[in-house]
Amino acid sequence: FFSSRRRHTRLQGGLEFRRVLFRSVLERGLPYVLIMEDDCIPEPDFDATVAEARALMLKGKMDITYLFASRVAVPETREERVSPSRRFRRIRRCIGMVAYLISQRAIKTILEDVERSKCEIDAAMYTINKAHPELLMFEALPHCVQHDFDVRSDVTLKTTK
Repeated sequence: FFSSRRRHTRLQGGLEFRRVLFRSVLERGLPYVLIMEDDCIPEPDFDATVAEARALMLKGKMDITYLFASRVAVPETREERVSPSRRFRRIRRCIGMVAYLISQRAIKTILEDVERSKCEIDAAMYTINKAHPELLMFEALPHCVQHDFDVRSDVTLKTTK
């Protein structure tokens, strides 16, 4: 469970809670963090999938594992589909960060990119595959989280003029 001292931070109109969370993970020396939006519903195989992903991440065989992948997840080419487990598929990109497990190595890389380019952290996450193809990105198969779009979030985005 994570809670920043501030409700959230804002940068250029976007929620930047990941920056606060990621810095906290590094400060505490955690090897990875599991992030889920508040409207996620775990499937029955959630615990087993996360446990396996955690074990593989601790061995350095994964950097980002998407537990809910959007329709735009693009698998690697056939030759690159080598996976450490039949439960996961290597991907080139995944847009949508509903639920994922992310390693300390990936967090450091993302924060360095954000500091260097002064971009929003979400933008860095969406383009991480292009900037850092060495990071090992996977999606869980089958996906072990549902996203309930009908649940009303307690976070409200306000536009500024």
